Amino acid sequence: MKFVVFCFVLSAIVSSTVTIDCPANSTQVCGNCSPQESCSAPKPVALGGPYHCRLCQCRCDKGYLRDSGRCVLPKDCP
Repeated sequence: MKFVVFCFVLSAIVSSTVTIDCPANSTQVCGNCSPQESCSAPKPVALGGPYHCRLCQCRCDKGYLRDSGRCVLPKDCP
């Protein structure tokens, strides 16, 4: 039972660290850092297992501009 509770708490902590709180009028955009095939390395080998990490950032929605960490309409720019 303790192991089940530990796993649940651990998964909640990991999932909360991956999520970013984006400001209004913006969207979380994530890229994948898995190795990719290229001409020089057609079959990448992941050391220590497959890569599952995702690099995330907040991007302003279409029509909005970034201003000091928030997304505003062009008419609201200082």
